Amino acid sequence: MRGYPKSFKPMLYGVAVMVFTSGLLLTPTMLDMRLEWDVPWRLPFEARTGVVMAHFAAAMWLLMIFGAAWTVHMRLGWRTKRNLVSGLTLVAAMLVMALTSVGIYYFGDEDMSLLASVIHTVLGLLAPVVLLYHISFGKMRAEREAMRARFAVRRKL
Repeated sequence: MRGYPKSFKPMLYGVAVMVFTSGLLLTPTMLDMRLEWDVPWRLPFEARTGVVMAHFAAAMWLLMIFGAAWTVHMRLGWRTKRNLVSGLTLVAAMLVMALTSVGIYYFGDEDMSLLASVIHTVLGLLAPVVLLYHISFGKMRAEREAMRARFAVRRKL
């Protein structure tokens, strides 16, 4: 991504992996406690609080990175109409996950909290797929445009 320090992309990917991994570790506990499913494994009680805190901290960091991506990357994509569907899907998923994360703990109704947990978990499992699609589709498009530009220069010669 142009306009960002070289460490921006590795930081984005690293934090996304931290959020996904910690969320994945918390999923069996959610399935057991919220949906009352029998799961073969879940985090021990002593580890759960630390993983929840790590998940929350990494998610806040990821939201800050998304805010930084808004200033150049997202606005440029919007203006040039590139990768709009996957980009908007990713942004919408992030917003819904941020809202449902608050709802999990603060909805007064148990059924609403359960619904927020399920939506949050499903979107969290799908978000990496959308992110990878967004990245790969953007790279393919950039390669096609570079190839067209090289071909156009050759035709002029």
